[in-house]
Amino acid sequence: MSIVTHGAVGAFNGRTGDVVTYRWRKLRVGRSAARTSRREKTAKQKNQQKVFGVLSQVLSYFKNEINLGFNFKHGNVPPFGYAMRHNAKCCSLNADGIPVIDFASIQLTKGNLDQVYRVTMRLSAEKNNTIQLNWKNPVHFKSNVSETDVLHLQFFNEEVAASARESALAAYQTEAGARGDSYAEIKVVKTTMSGAFHCWLFLALMDRKQVSKTKYLGKFDFAVSGTDNV
Repeated sequence: MSIVTHGAVGAFNGRTGDVVTYRWRKLRVGRSAARTSRREKTAKQKNQQKVFGVLSQVLSYFKNEINLGFNFKHGNVPPFGYAMRHNAKCCSLNADGIPVIDFASIQLTKGNLDQVYRVTMRLSAEKNNTIQLNWKNPVHFKSNVSETDVLHLQFFNEEVAASARESALAAYQTEAGARGDSYAEIKVVKTTMSGAFHCWLFLALMDRKQVSKTKYLGKFDFAVSGTDNV
């Protein structure tokens, strides 16, 4: 490894010939580029590549949430890489060799902040297709819990993501009020949000320095008004 000094054209990153340059501990360094392996990948490696490819596609829609929810020291692994490791068990191959994700086990955040309980969600036709969200708080708050903690909702439509339709949203994120409210209403844009969405919820302090674990709320159909999460 060598330290790189800026030339006439300034700094640069990436591969140039047999040398790769990058930043490491506030220094710009260079190293020899890794050689491409000529060995055939094993079946296990190919399967792992399939699984990580599908999982990475899903998590990439929530990079901001992951940067917030996995923003703690874990060696040189960035938040997204750590989230991939943490959620690797949530994706597996079925009998036909197709990657299948257990959305109920996905964690977009990892923290110790207390969650809310008995969460219910309903799409109300009477209020112009508004999501009505209710939840309960414990009788006695823990020392790190406040009524001002912010609820964050995440939605993901796997069918839209797979089809890459530009006319509809594959993912949507929004804040849903404060912990102490115990109730929130979120407007739904029917022209862009339609079909079945997986829904998650996590809480964060107002200064965003601490978060809760992610709670899976179920699969919610925006095409059917007056229904609860399924």
